[in-house]
Amino acid sequence: MRGDAAERFVVFGLRVLAVCFAVVGLLYLVLPSPSLDFMSDVGEIFGNHTRAPHTQEYLWLSLGFAYMVVITGLCVIAQTDVVRYRPLLLLLAAGKAASSLTSLAFFLIQEHAFAYLLGALVDGSLIFLALWLYVLAGRIDRPLVAGGPRRPGLGTAERRTLSAVCSAMAPGIDGLPAAELEVDASGPVADFLGAVPPHLLLQLRLGLRAFEWLPFPRRFSHLDQPGRERFLAKLKLSVAKKTTKAGLKRTLTGTVTFPSAVSKTQACTGKVMLTIKRAGRSILNQEVSLSKRCTFSRSVTAKRGSQSFSAKVTFGGNTVLNTTGQNRRFS
Repeated sequence: MRGDAAERFVVFGLRVLAVCFAVVGLLYLVLPSPSLDFMSDVGEIFGNHTRAPHTQEYLWLSLGFAYMVVITGLCVIAQTDVVRYRPLLLLLAAGKAASSLTSLAFFLIQEHAFAYLLGALVDGSLIFLALWLYVLAGRIDRPLVAGGPRRPGLGTAERRTLSAVCSAMAPGIDGLPAAELEVDASGPVADFLGAVPPHLLLQLRLGLRAFEWLPFPRRFSHLDQPGRERFLAKLKLSVAKKTTKAGLKRTLTGTVTFPSAVSKTQACTGKVMLTIKRAGRSILNQEVSLSKRCTFSRSVTAKRGSQSFSAKVTFGGNTVLNTTGQNRRFS
């Protein structure tokens, strides 16, 4: 396991450990005696009838709870950037080694209570888990960025989805370079998103996560190029000409196509930003609503027929479709 897969596993493991440590710490603090009784009851199932003694020394109980808070915070901090905070996993392993060895010593020397043995076995296994996560964190193919913690931005999974979307939207036609294969398209976008407000970044991350699972049970980033294109909105433009008394009327008509998994009711909503220029000067700059058939149109009329126009059309997307756009020159 290497690269992105290793990073996802380490982050997931640390989050699970943080939750477990928090729950166990609260149980030790709020229900110390019932927790020991439960472990003693489990020990009796395995033939160990020595019950763990209840403690009345609340100073040590508070210190034990403080230890659980520390290792919970350690896991929470480490999962934010496992490359930068990788050494904290060694600290976690050292803490669990101290806990496991002392529990084993109490079991062998003082009392053969099952709770001591259970603590030694559980914390002993956590030593190896922490060391394994430390090794996996070293296999992540991401350099340590100097100058502080990594800026907030897209996670590894969202970057992978964004890269797949870019490659599907710009596959390299009409002489243009193929996104992700010939030019990095998702990298600059992901870097820019690291500077957007946190609430907007959260919405974008959730949207990319939802888009990743749109072709359930498969995942968008795992589809081939034709499969990805089936799940993206596209914009088609056409120009019709008609001679009128006022001159030559040119009607620009656009159609937004959408995946078969999306209904027309869901897809045919939203706005289209339309800009038409003649000889470099803007003559129409308007926001147009999509019709119920996912179409829109606008017309310009010129007295002289031999004039050149350029149109820039951008569909802003909606709750189910991505943003898309197209440029068109016509005369």
